[in-house]
Amino acid sequence: MKLLQEASIRVFVHATESEEKVRKILLDLLPQGTKLQSTKLKGHFGNPILCLDTCLSEEAKILELWKKIYRGLSIEAGILSQRLLDRMEESSLYLRLDKQLAAEGKLSLTESGDAIHIRLRLGGPPSPEEKIKMLILEAEKEIHSGKI
Repeated sequence: MKLLQEASIRVFVHATESEEKVRKILLDLLPQGTKLQSTKLKGHFGNPILCLDTCLSEEAKILELWKKIYRGLSIEAGILSQRLLDRMEESSLYLRLDKQLAAEGKLSLTESGDAIHIRLRLGGPPSPEEKIKMLILEAEKEIHSGKI
């Protein structure tokens, strides 16, 4: 069974933001060649909002996304492990990355709604704790081998 089943990524572009800049932020994070869908929405007060989103189903691409996120977070593995466990629900890991910091090339977990929303659906029979450990170990292995 695959460790990573699916990744859903979504970000909202508000009327005060540049669609091109937000699109670039997202594409820099995603594996090369990923296509984005855009949906026009209206905010609570009728303001235009654009939703950019995509879904990855190939394990290699999802793993590439995860490794970029892991490397960019630069949090000690033990601390990150606990923070990720707090973001697990059943077999899904929910992440929010600060959109403003991502524009500066930095990745940081946030609780803000103005974020890059990522849902990683994890497969396999282990407990959530074991799945998180496996994800971290996989990324650590790649970082130490110099592949990322």
